[in-house]
Amino acid sequence: MRRLHALASASKVSGNASVRVLVASLTIAAGISSCTNPEPYNPASDLGTWVPATIPSPSPSPEPFPELPMPIDVSSLPRFVDQSPNGEWEAESLGAFPPIWMRVYRVDGSTEWRYSYVGPEWSEVRFKPVHWSIDGRYLYFTLFPFTLLPQIDGELVYIAGSGLWQLALEDGELVQVLPGEGQLWDFSISSDSTRLAYIQKSSDAIWLAVRDLRRGKEQRIRLSWEAAQAGSITWSPDGSSLVLLLTRGFSWQDHRTRLILFDAISHSWRTVLAEKPGLYRRLSWINDHTIYFEDSDLTAWVVDLTTGKVSPTPSAFEPESG
Repeated sequence: MRRLHALASASKVSGNASVRVLVASLTIAAGISSCTNPEPYNPASDLGTWVPATIPSPSPSPEPFPELPMPIDVSSLPRFVDQSPNGEWEAESLGAFPPIWMRVYRVDGSTEWRYSYVGPEWSEVRFKPVHWSIDGRYLYFTLFPFTLLPQIDGELVYIAGSGLWQLALEDGELVQVLPGEGQLWDFSISSDSTRLAYIQKSSDAIWLAVRDLRRGKEQRIRLSWEAAQAGSITWSPDGSSLVLLLTRGFSWQDHRTRLILFDAISHSWRTVLAEKPGLYRRLSWINDHTIYFEDSDLTAWVVDLTTGKVSPTPSAFEPESG
């Protein structure tokens, strides 16, 4: 991992002005493998076994977030605010068209870290916090493109962002966890802040990689030889397991999706929902043995991981406006 140093400035936090939080709803994708398998597709044997993996190194590049003065008047810029679980820190993202800015500051006004991004990889993008560590020491953030200009083997379905960075809140040290430079990733950090799961693609397969963030070791497992997309990685509440979606087909008519459960401790896996036409979305854990999801028709379901029973359930979300 490449270590960087953040621009730090101890400054007072402005008064409690009203905050207009813009919510971006985007279902797009990364981690697509364009490989083909000469054998007929067999989902029962497509997944491989866990093997040690080399942690990807970011390619040499200039400072990713050079200092750029923030505009005096930011009232016209889209504003996104995220607060740490302990309430001590806030991350404020400003702008959606480069240049964009992010301020990470203590709410008591004692410390502030600032970043800016000028492109040119993405024309519509914002800084997006994705995880505050459970011990209160780190903020993980990414660059989240609103509109993806490149198309990878067709329609894009799953993405968490471009690059992943870890900011040490006390001293401002910045660590690049996943490369940026225009690369797209679907990733998720476990709720206990100990593991990072993300999708890799290679010339011959698509993979799930799981990294131990404490020990710096990584393992991966092949998800498919076939051209496929994978993502919506969702960790269990205790961080011991995750579920993800594996989708074949690159059009709404051709999508076929299955839901797979991985145990990060025993390294076992099993298919929870067999492949069927369409997409699933809004995966979430209701408890340690129940998963909530919605299908392509926006019908809500829960699946019991113990019995495999799938049951309809009221939607947990407000209807989306047109």
